[in-house]
Amino acid sequence: MRAATKVWLATAQLQRERGPHADFSKEEIARRVEVAGWTNGPGTETVRVHISSHCVASARPNPARDRMLTRTRWGHYRLYRPGDPTHPGRATGRVHPAVEDVPPPFLSLLRWYEDEYLPAITPRPASEPETADGDAESELPEYLVGVPPGMPRDHPMLKLRKLAMESGIWKGIDPDEYVRELREGWD
Repeated sequence: MRAATKVWLATAQLQRERGPHADFSKEEIARRVEVAGWTNGPGTETVRVHISSHCVASARPNPARDRMLTRTRWGHYRLYRPGDPTHPGRATGRVHPAVEDVPPPFLSLLRWYEDEYLPAITPRPASEPETADGDAESELPEYLVGVPPGMPRDHPMLKLRKLAMESGIWKGIDPDEYVRELREGWD
């Protein structure tokens, strides 16, 4: 099995277990490859290089052009999804292994990726803005204005934002002035 396939399968297993917004350290992904017994063939160091470079969509192709993973923060990754930062040299790279490269017991991960993971988080095209009631983007509820594409409507931060706006708790308060007042007593 190719190292990129091992990395994608291990990350997909973790992603399916922990949800579409989780990310994983290079060590977590490498450990999953080892636990699965996929370390024969390309060794552990090869797998680590694939996690941090060869499979990362935003990395310069060297030599791989795959875009199977997205770096979310230093040393942490998740499965790639449309709209993630992508190096121009990887624009046409594979986002998952070819069906023939995946052992039969793991084909369900490919179906899960296409049927569940991508639809759960992929934003609608800009020509079809997603709104609460299907109206034009200009009629988005105030708490959704400026929200990053693909953020689920039931995200806890959006719920908190909606509650704050509905309750009016911050109405008429300038955030910069508020923080300045809080810091006045600091030395």
